[in-house]
Amino acid sequence: MRRALLGLLLMTASSAPVLADYNVSGRFVYIDREFDANGFTGVETQQPIRFASVEVLSGTKIKGSGVTDAAGNFVFGVQDTITRDIYVRCNARRQTSSAVPIDVRSGNQSGDIWSIRTQTFTAHSPTQDLFIGTLAAVQGSGGEAFNLYDSALLGSDYLVSLRGPGTYPLLIVVFNAANPNLSSTSGNTITMGNNAGYDDTVVLHEMGHYVVNNFSRSDSNGGTHHLSDCNQNLMLAFDEGHATFFGLSARRFANKPHASLYVRTTGLPGPGNLQFYFDAETQLPFVCIDSSSETTVYSALWDLDDGASTPTRARARTKRGTCCRARTPVTGR
Repeated sequence: MRRALLGLLLMTASSAPVLADYNVSGRFVYIDREFDANGFTGVETQQPIRFASVEVLSGTKIKGSGVTDAAGNFVFGVQDTITRDIYVRCNARRQTSSAVPIDVRSGNQSGDIWSIRTQTFTAHSPTQDLFIGTLAAVQGSGGEAFNLYDSALLGSDYLVSLRGPGTYPLLIVVFNAANPNLSSTSGNTITMGNNAGYDDTVVLHEMGHYVVNNFSRSDSNGGTHHLSDCNQNLMLAFDEGHATFFGLSARRFANKPHASLYVRTTGLPGPGNLQFYFDAETQLPFVCIDSSSETTVYSALWDLDDGASTPTRARARTKRGTCCRARTPVTGR
């Protein structure tokens, strides 16, 4: 009996697959474009792709997965027994149960997730570690999508600082060349303008609507709005002004330069390419009075929250309900 049991155990052990382990490591970054009141400054820097999902694939099959850290680095183990052709992919996706989960998608809200990938490593041995070095998403080849992803992460960081960690609804950002020129939000989906991939303040404004949709209430019917309109519907004015205030506050929370500036560009390469800007600190160049303007709302909220060390701007004295120094009309975002 003992000999039979021992033989059975030896047969079971010999038939079990032998797993080989290898580590995959490297770093993913994206090219960021700095901006000020004149548009893009021409300064472009490498920024880490933070907390994004990373996958090892053979064809279309995922063989292993991990996550980048705050510096864009990653390392994780893969179990395999076969020599394969593989590549490594970083997705514009954050999966989390303690902050805002984020997907940046192409096409529509159920489309493919934006990603960048390495070359294919042919005949990779399952016993050989793989180091991919540093791979960058550049403008025109994923840079825009990962910039939007990082801006949404920044908004998530700010929201969690206000509400604490917990379960948040999935935020989907849709970006592609076929999108409309203006950005918008419906429910938990932001549709970015087709040239707004590097417009950080625009996606954060839209994220302000996501915040209200999920954690507050709005009586606004939405619709067309103009920064130079000093007599908007009150509910629309507050909704749009608050969304801008949230987005700029997120940048201030992250100690970003020019945090009071909202900047919309044409998205073209090179310095400049400004479409319009405004400053929440001064309300320029779209100065209105009273509460029927979104510019009054975001400037008032900014003044309330910017600390005692920042002087409150002098309000323009004009006839009640009129607009002064409002320049080029701007519709939507």
